[in-house]
This record gives sequence, structure tokens and C-alpha cells, in this order.
Amino acid sequence: RKGADEIEIYFQRSKNLKIKAHKAKIESLISSDSCGFGIRVFKEGRTGYAFASGAEKESVDKSLNAAIKISAQTGQDEANGLPEKNTSYKNLDLDLYSQDVARSSVEKKIDMTLEMEQSALGLDSRIRSAEHVSYGEEIKEVYLVNSKGFMDRYKSSACGLFLSVIAEENGRPQT
Repeated sequence: RKGADEIEIYFQRSKNLKIKAHKAKIESLISSDSCGFGIRVFKEGRTGYAFASGAEKESVDKSLNAAIKISAQTGQDEANGLPEKNTSYKNLDLDLYSQDVARSSVEKKIDMTLEMEQSALGLDSRIRSAEHVSYGEEIKEVYLVNSKGFMDRYKSSACGLFLSVIAEENGRPQT
């Protein structure tokens, strides 16, 4: 614990996909993986927080030391600290993850993005062009552990199609 009264570690790993299209062509396709963590410490009623990307032991040690140093600069409050261990949440199903997001091919996601642009252009004769067309997704795993014995994880997924069009009426364009 290196002098901290209590410690909490939040670790996140995520996979992201972003597809941008314009005029029925893919402009960019970016896939990325990232991970990082945050450490929150409580010392003598003071709170400190530090974070880093990656998960190497050296980064964890540096972040822990930084969080402890930061805690010395924050206000003291007797209410600061971790809650007592509680397992009543264990049966809670928030339904945050859909395997469909991960299972769906990149090709299908490209097709959906291009199809959305074409569909929008055919909706109304005043629509002249699509200003912004994209697909985005994130699949995330989160782990949370603390010095009071709490340890849990969850997985979530999110995806969406985004569209902004330019329409014109009486010679005046609008988005």
C-alpha cells in the first residue's frame, strides 16, 4: 500500500472501430485497442488519484506514488474512503454487452454506413448531400478491485450510425 490507508484500482481495456464515408466511398477506417488504469488512494481522510495507459508494473508503481503525493495536497474529509464490502449487486444484470457488435463483420458495418448515406439522399428531394456519415463502436472490459476485498468486472458494448445531411430550399442550404 506504500502508506495509503485504502486503495482502489480501475482497469479498462477497449476495442474501438470508426468508419467514415463520403459520396458512397469509405474515407477512413480506424481500428484501435487500448488499455489503461486509474488508482485512487485514501490517506488520513485525503484522496489522491492518478492514471496511466498500459498496464506495466512500473506504470502502476509510478501512478500509486503519484496518487499518494496528490492526496497530501487535497482537503481532508472524514467521509473520504471506500465503502464497506457489499455483494448485493452480484445478481444485477445490466445487460450492457451484446455479442452481436463483436460478431458482425467489418464488411457489414461498412455496408450499413454506405447504405445509410444512400437512404438519406433518397428521402427528400431537398437533401443535396451528406455532410457527415460514420459508424462507431466500442467494446469495453472494466475491472475494479480495492483493498477492502471488492473485486468485480463487467463488459459493455456500444455502436451507432451517425449522419448529418445538407438540404436546400429556396436557394438556402441548411444542415
